[in-house]
Amino acid sequence: LYMQTRQLGKARDHLNALLIGKEPSYATNPDVYDALALCDLSEGKIEPALNHWRKAIATGKATPQQHLTFARRLRGYDPSVKARAEADNAMNDLVDRLPNDLDARMKRFAYRTEIGERFGAGEDIRYAYTNIP
Repeated sequence: LYMQTRQLGKARDHLNALLIGKEPSYATNPDVYDALALCDLSEGKIEPALNHWRKAIATGKATPQQHLTFARRLRGYDPSVKARAEADNAMNDLVDRLPNDLDARMKRFAYRTEIGERFGAGEDIRYAYTNIP
């Protein structure tokens, strides 16, 4: 509710309280880190947002959209070879974790198309078409 009403300070406080609370499942919930990243982003704090998305991905449970958002934001923020490799790895790790998930394949297809990696994008479409019901 805090996010919807743009009360970002209260949203951040609530999310941080969840992370340090007695319920350990919040620390491995990628949606908590995603929401914190969105709070950061809305305040123009790209580095903290990227770090929260890194934590979301590190849980091993981040959604394909969270991976794609991180990869896009990272590439847009930092044009270095290291950042591009980290973004690529985030998308590749997603598909390694969920090889037969259509959404994961389509998100990597979109990412690869955006960065001009047409051959890899085509492979994702071919794999999805031939292997995913």
